[in-house]
Amino acid sequence: MKAAMRAFTAAALSMGLAASANAQPNVIELERTASGYFVAPVFIGADGPYPFAPDTGASHTAIAQSLAEAYGFTSTQEHLDAVQTLTAEVQAERHMLVDLRLGRLSLGEIDTVVTPTPPDLQLELFGLLGSNAFSGRVIKLDYPLARMSVNTQP
Repeated sequence: MKAAMRAFTAAALSMGLAASANAQPNVIELERTASGYFVAPVFIGADGPYPFAPDTGASHTAIAQSLAEAYGFTSTQEHLDAVQTLTAEVQAERHMLVDLRLGRLSLGEIDTVVTPTPPDLQLELFGLLGSNAFSGRVIKLDYPLARMSVNTQP
């Protein structure tokens, strides 16, 4: 009986490894904005899609203040964190987004940096997907084909 259990366990593990090795990546089609940004469809709960630019060089996901306010953010300017931008360090507020999805792929809860935006500004881009949105995943950006693959094998 023990030998049969060991054989069953070994077979199950090897099938599981084979299945994970053959896992298909999630392919997200990117769109190009009028300004030339490549954007991915981001959903917050059942709402969206909102255009967010994948930015693998950013440590954190950023969201426009006007969109963050629609999901419970209220600016108090009391709890500011240092945030490094491409050219400078700035002080910014944070907001936790719950149930963030990239296309059909769940990203879960994401700690975002809130980017101040005037409420009447027409936005072409609602945020950036930083590396914290892809924690534990491998991504591949293919700009000529305008697509992003998530969970690809290294």
